[in-house]
Amino acid sequence: MPSTRPFGSVRQRGRFFEASYWHEGRRHVASMTFATKGDARAFLSAIETDIRRGTWIDPSAGRLQVCELAEEWLESNPTKRESTVAREELTLRLHVLPNIGNHRLEPVGPPDIQRLVNAWSAEHAPRTVKRNY
Repeated sequence: MPSTRPFGSVRQRGRFFEASYWHEGRRHVASMTFATKGDARAFLSAIETDIRRGTWIDPSAGRLQVCELAEEWLESNPTKRESTVAREELTLRLHVLPNIGNHRLEPVGPPDIQRLVNAWSAEHAPRTVKRNY
C-alpha cells in the first residue's frame, strides 16, 4: 500500500511558499519560492519523480570543482583493479585537471569538453583520446 505521507514539506514565508525535502541524509531547500502552495507541491512531486527514476541531480553539485568531483569519483568504487585506478589517476593528473580542474562543474559544458578532446586529438593517438574521454 502506498504511503499517504507527502514527500517533502511546504511552509509559508510571508506571501510566498518554500519547499524543502530530505534526500540522502541532507535537507534541500528549493532555490526559489512559490506563489501558491500548489506550485510548491508540484515542484516537490517533480523532485520525487526524479529521485525515483534515478535522474535527480544534487542542486549543490554545480558548486563543486572538477578536481573535487574527480577525487570523489576515484574513491567511489573500491573494487576497481589497481591498474585501472592507476590509469585513471594518471589521466586525470596529466590531461584533465591541468585544463579544467579548477573550474566549477556548473559552467563546464559540452563545448568545454569538446575543446579538451580536440586538444588531446592534436597530441595523442585516437585510442588514447578515446580512453581519456
